[in-house]
Amino acid sequence: MFDFTYELEQLNDGVRTPELIERIIKKHKPRAEIMKQLYDRYRVKEEGLPILNRVLDDPMKVNNQVNNDFFSEIIDTKVGFFAGTPVTYKAENESTDLSIQDIQKRNRLADLDAETTKYAAICGYGVRELYIDFRGRERIVNVKPWQCALIGENGIDETEYALRYYKVETDKGEEMRAELYEPFKSTEFRGAEGELKLFKEHEHVFEHCPMWGYENNEELLGDAEKVLH
Repeated sequence: MFDFTYELEQLNDGVRTPELIERIIKKHKPRAEIMKQLYDRYRVKEEGLPILNRVLDDPMKVNNQVNNDFFSEIIDTKVGFFAGTPVTYKAENESTDLSIQDIQKRNRLADLDAETTKYAAICGYGVRELYIDFRGRERIVNVKPWQCALIGENGIDETEYALRYYKVETDKGEEMRAELYEPFKSTEFRGAEGELKLFKEHEHVFEHCPMWGYENNEELLGDAEKVLH
C-alpha cells in the first residue's frame, strides 16, 4: 500500500531534510485520511457516518437515520475473539521473568493488546511506541495509526524508521509537528504544513526504532472496509 523505497534509500544515506519529511507525509496522508474516517465511523461520529448526514431529494419523505452499527459489530467481534484472552508473555531467560511481569503490570499490556487489535481491525494496522519515563522505566503506548508513517524494507512490523506527524494549536495558530524516529535518536520538525523546519534532535537508548506497527493483513486493510458499500 505504501511505497517508501526512495525515502528509505534517502534515510539510509543520512538525508534528514524537511523536504524529505514532507514527501513522506504527502505519500501517507491519503491513507491517513481514510483511516481517520474509518475511526470516526467506529465512534459513530456524525461526520464519519453517512446515514447521519443523509439528505433526501423529496422533503416530504421521512428521513430515517437509524444507525444499525454493523461496522462496529465486525470490529468488536474481531477484538473479542483475538484479544479476549490476554496474551501470555515470557522471557527466554527465566531469571528475567520478574521484570517481564513488571512491564506487563506497569503498562497494562492486556489493555494495550486489545486496543492495538482494535486499531488494526479498524485502520489496517496498529502502532506502538516504546520510551523511558522520568523514573528510568520502560513504558509502552499506542499511537494513532493515521499519525504514523512506518518505513521498513521488510514491512511495518520490522520498522527501520517511523514518522509521526500531527497538528497542534499554538498562540500563533495551527502548527505541524513531525517526529522522525530511528535507532538511538529522533529528529523533530515544526512549522506550517508544507513549510517544516528542523527544530531539535533527541537521543534515546534503544538500538532499534522505538515505534513499530502490527499488520492486520498484508494489504493493511481494516476488517470492515470491503463491505462498507
